[in-house]
Amino acid sequence: MKKSILTLTILGLISALLLSFAHQLLTPIIASRQEEGKKDIILAVLPESNNFKVLEKNGIILYEGNKDGEVAIIARGPGFGGEIELIVGANPFERKVYGIKVLSHSETPGLGSHITGEVFEQNFVDKPFGDYQVVKRPVADLMEVEAITGATVSSQLVVDIVKKAINEMLLAYGFDAIAITEVPVVTGATDTSTGATITTGATVTTGATSLGGGEY
Repeated sequence: MKKSILTLTILGLISALLLSFAHQLLTPIIASRQEEGKKDIILAVLPESNNFKVLEKNGIILYEGNKDGEVAIIARGPGFGGEIELIVGANPFERKVYGIKVLSHSETPGLGSHITGEVFEQNFVDKPFGDYQVVKRPVADLMEVEAITGATVSSQLVVDIVKKAINEMLLAYGFDAIAITEVPVVTGATDTSTGATITTGATVTTGATSLGGGEY
């Protein structure tokens, strides 16, 4: 009996040591891959840069490409199902957005999750800075963004984050912010401290859900 307990104890210690060793070995490899992935995403929104430097201006973290004028910024805001984090690549001197990439989200699968799709992201390619408006039809103006079918709220919330990111970038470089429309948007997300439904500051007001459990 004592031998069995001793054997189990030794095996447990060996397993713990092996797990600890594997963790120490893999952690820097995982971190390195995550950094490489992040670098690739940043460069994806900086069309002519093949490298960048991280800097802080007026308290705002920026990723400045090695092509003059190319800058990326990470921005966050509430989504329909939780926080949305995205990166915006732009030229604050020429006042032009190069593109966006969604880094993380909790939007409705098959509906709001399409904010990561190329079709929606194409709305922001080579787009002049401005107060973008979400429309439920093909765009007829450079200041319009076509909503994802069945996910108008998610579309609006991404647009809100992009507009705020543009203003942060402008302020970081000493330019005046552009005037943006604030529309109250009721999301599906809740405040963890109160349990209340989150309302952002901007007019797609909907707490309604479709038959599929998503948004209109």
